[in-house]
Amino acid sequence: EWAAYAIFRDMGVPAPRFGYVWVTVNGENFGLYGNIETMDAVALTRHFNSTRHLYEGTYVNDLHDGQVSGFEVDEGDPADRSDLVALVDRLSPVHETGGIYDAIADLVDWPEMLRMMAVETFIGHWDGYVFGANNYYFHADDDGRFSLIPWGADQSFGGDLPMHVGNGLLFRFCMEDAPCRQAYDLALQDLLDLVRSGNMSSQLLAIDAVTRPFIEDDPRAEVDVYGHDWAVTNLPAFLGRRETELADLLGCLL
Repeated sequence: EWAAYAIFRDMGVPAPRFGYVWVTVNGENFGLYGNIETMDAVALTRHFNSTRHLYEGTYVNDLHDGQVSGFEVDEGDPADRSDLVALVDRLSPVHETGGIYDAIADLVDWPEMLRMMAVETFIGHWDGYVFGANNYYFHADDDGRFSLIPWGADQSFGGDLPMHVGNGLLFRFCMEDAPCRQAYDLALQDLLDLVRSGNMSSQLLAIDAVTRPFIEDDPRAEVDVYGHDWAVTNLPAFLGRRETELADLLGCLL
């Protein structure tokens, strides 16, 4: 989760900050925990000038007709979902006519959304919006313009996802629309440039040096120190493999 959200943020996608805490209860050690920033009114002010709503997507709930009520309202008036209704109504004809990129350009922040989707596919976040229609937020500002925020990234870096296949409605429609797909491919190129120039491995080793002693002493650890060491080795290997795959793909597309 630390690595996933760091890549999202480096790509300009609003994403939680991540830290580590050692928890004790009445003097008893409960061990090492991830401290993940809640996407609430306080966090949102760091990313947006205004917030009308923050909608939390529930499992397989998406921008389909009849599913507006299925979104949890984490910020804003739960009785007024007119901004979300407007987006769903605009999307409805896209089922027949296509052309999603231009059809909703005034209602969504396409550059942010495409960067978010690019990172999800690259890091193998199969339980996120693109592949699982799960673990995401829609943020609407006072103008009714939507952004897409990642969440629940604990399943990342476990497998290679196809770069142009997914289940999220916005993603599927985008892949069917040539201008949108091209803009997405350009976001993938920006991501490739970021990965090539980044220092994720050195940051990982620095975190490992701090956290490993606590993991060794953790009385309730769900992952032992061997699992931790495997992850420290696997993450750079995963990123290197995906970097090569993405470079080969973009060499054909762009």
